[in-house]
Order: sequence, then C-alpha cells, then structure tokens
Amino acid sequence: MGIQMEADRDVLAFYRGWTDLVARALGKEVTSGVWSPGAPFGYADREALLRREEAKRRAGFRTGGGIHPAQVDAGNAGLTPPPEEVAQAQRILGAFDQAWAQGEAFAIVDGRIIDRQVAHALREFLAFAQACAQKDDLKRRMQSIMRQKEQG
Repeated sequence: MGIQMEADRDVLAFYRGWTDLVARALGKEVTSGVWSPGAPFGYADREALLRREEAKRRAGFRTGGGIHPAQVDAGNAGLTPPPEEVAQAQRILGAFDQAWAQGEAFAIVDGRIIDRQVAHALREFLAFAQACAQKDDLKRRMQSIMRQKEQG
C-alpha cells in the first residue's frame, strides 16, 4: 500500500478508528488498537508499551497482544483497571442505582449525567476489573506453586 510507518505519528489513526467503530457496531471485538509514540519500533520500551495499553483500556479495548515476552508485563499492567478507577466506577454506579431505586431515570455525579447507558458501561467495566483481579490471583497462585516445585 506504500504506507510508511512513523515513530512519532500514527499515520493510520483514521483507519484504526473506522475499524473499531465498524467492529463495535457489529458486536465484534478488535484486538489491536490505539497507537502510541515509538510503535512499532520500541517493542521492549516498557513505558511506551504501558502508555499504549492504558490508552487502549481507556478506549474500551479489553485485549492486547505482543510479539515479545518483554511486552507481557506492560500489557497486563496497562489493560488492568487501576484501583482508583474501579472505586470511582463503584461510587458512580452506586449513586445511579440509588437514584434508579427512587424512581429517577438518571443521577448527577460530579456534574455528569449518569443514565442507564452509562450505568451499563460501568457494570461492564467493573465485570472486566473483577475478571482481571481473578486472573491475577490465579497467576499468583500458579507462580507460588511453581516456586514450591522448584525448591523441591
């Protein structure tokens, strides 16, 4: 296609966005996503990879990928919702649920309107955060078992 990739600019930004929009409209999940400075050149640059995966998480992506083992830690860290975002989502959803129980169609939280669609997205986010926590717990247990086996 003659496209020259650049380290400091996403030359495919429009097409990435269009692909994501179409996939979501069709109920599909896109496994590649937000570009970050340095891509695709700095595969072992943890900070750049972390920023890329965090941007993907904020854009609604729930999966990642990589071509090198050095990318796994940054990928997991960037895609896993941070505790402060989880707490904020719980607080906002709690306010909506309380308003809904009182017969209101929405809640106002921090100057933002929280309606059913936002509440639905928050529930999905919290379910994903819970799945990440469960997977992290499984990884810790498996690592502990492997360490015990290595020690004899």
